[in-house]
Amino acid sequence: MAIPKFLKTFLTGPSPSPRSNTGSFGEKRAPEEEITKRPSGGKGLFGGKPFLRRPDFRRVLKKAPERLPGVVGGFKEKERVALEEGLFPKKEFGEYITPYEVNRRLRNLKREMIRERNISRKLEKRKELQYLEALRGKPEENEK
Repeated sequence: MAIPKFLKTFLTGPSPSPRSNTGSFGEKRAPEEEITKRPSGGKGLFGGKPFLRRPDFRRVLKKAPERLPGVVGGFKEKERVALEEGLFPKKEFGEYITPYEVNRRLRNLKREMIRERNISRKLEKRKELQYLEALRGKPEENEK
């Protein structure tokens, strides 16, 4: 009786050749230092950094322009700082803000905007959402 090909791999011992660092589909695994680092470049809110400290995040919001392209309205400096305090409370998010948390908060803000019944609050949430998305910049292909 012939042994099926897929069973031969289990019956034979481990191959004498050392294992390569390719995945099961032949793609190369990224080096360890590339996994822990974000792609370099000054694009978007984080500029290639894996996180922002709260004072740095506040400083970025203070220096951000009042109006951004693609955003219906604008925010004055005090409103931008209040935006940081309202959307990213220190009790919930701590001292560091990561891109994942910003993306998660944007998704939640979008959900809140859809569920909101009061039109004026809905428009305010939409304005906040558009401003943060424009400030964040377009995500890289590997960050999606």
